[in-house]
Amino acid sequence: MAGFYRSLEEAFGDNREEDIPGFELDDGFDDCITEKLINGDPIEDCFGDGEPISIWPNGGGGGCARRLLVLTDRMVGDEWKDLENFLVDYIGRCRPPLIKIQFHGTYWSMRSLGLLTPKVRGAKKVERFARLINTGRPKILFQFDFFQTEVGMKERLYLV
Repeated sequence: MAGFYRSLEEAFGDNREEDIPGFELDDGFDDCITEKLINGDPIEDCFGDGEPISIWPNGGGGGCARRLLVLTDRMVGDEWKDLENFLVDYIGRCRPPLIKIQFHGTYWSMRSLGLLTPKVRGAKKVERFARLINTGRPKILFQFDFFQTEVGMKERLYLV
């Protein structure tokens, strides 16, 4: 059942019959990245368990990994179409091994990219994109970690 979820448990429960290997990557890495971004610290401190991770934008390079990290604050000025084109290309080249895409950044950067709505929900066009992508195998888990430090907001959405 494709859609946005506010908890991993809810997403897993509704999709128990589906083979979504990205659920296995719930390892605390995402929390570390978000905390580093909120505090303005280097995210490199979160790496080190030896698993390759792809990061976008990265100034080039296109290595494939099980996890893709998209830093939305570095994409200010880009539009959904730019991100969509990159994702289609990356997924086409890298699935498998790709099983999880994590978006990290401020609420405002995700809104400007068209990932979130003004009501702090996932955008329908992103849901349609995930539904289309997940007709292939393995299915990809999409995760959105966003924050707004001025009001103390820190949230996470999952899209299956």
